[in-house]
Amino acid sequence: MEHRTKRQSTEHRAQSTRCGETENAPCSVLRAPVQRKPRPWRAGFTLIETLVAISILMTAVAGPLTIAQRSLSTARGMRNQVTAMYLAQDAAEFVRSARDENLIKGSEMLSGIEGSCKNRKCTVDSSKQSSQFSNCPGANPGVCPPLLFDGAKGLYNYDTGVVSPFLREVQILNPFGGEGDEALLIVTVSWTEGTIPKNITVRESLFEWRD
Repeated sequence: MEHRTKRQSTEHRAQSTRCGETENAPCSVLRAPVQRKPRPWRAGFTLIETLVAISILMTAVAGPLTIAQRSLSTARGMRNQVTAMYLAQDAAEFVRSARDENLIKGSEMLSGIEGSCKNRKCTVDSSKQSSQFSNCPGANPGVCPPLLFDGAKGLYNYDTGVVSPFLREVQILNPFGGEGDEALLIVTVSWTEGTIPKNITVRESLFEWRD
């Protein structure tokens, strides 16, 4: 019995010596690591972080895109206003040029113009060599057709091209209700931006400057 006890004590000391033979490899290192399963809330937190990051990214991108869209809309509106103003000035200058040509030739101030434009709406096509003034169809004062844009020539006219958003109406009125040496020229260019109708009107008095 005593011999067995001494043998167990000897084996225990040998095992202790093998476990702690060196300081770099203690007995605790030889133990198998315990694997723990991740808790469910850790995976859910990662998903929440991803959603928050996506939301922040979308907000950061949406702001500049909205500003860019508004800038493009504003630029398009300014371009339409400038084009409409040029179209109105083009018609007014063409009528004034026709008035001056008539007076130089010794004709009446509105010769060739009043038949189409006096006291009613008419169209003015400065790209033509003849028949530049035409009545707008329909009952007085008439309904004028939209201008066409010829992309090859870069001109607005009424014969060739695609339909433009601009409608130009020209009227010549006698401010005194009878024949005289003064007439009122009214040029209106209208268009639509989205659902908002817009227009530009140019008014000019025409005088018979000839003595």
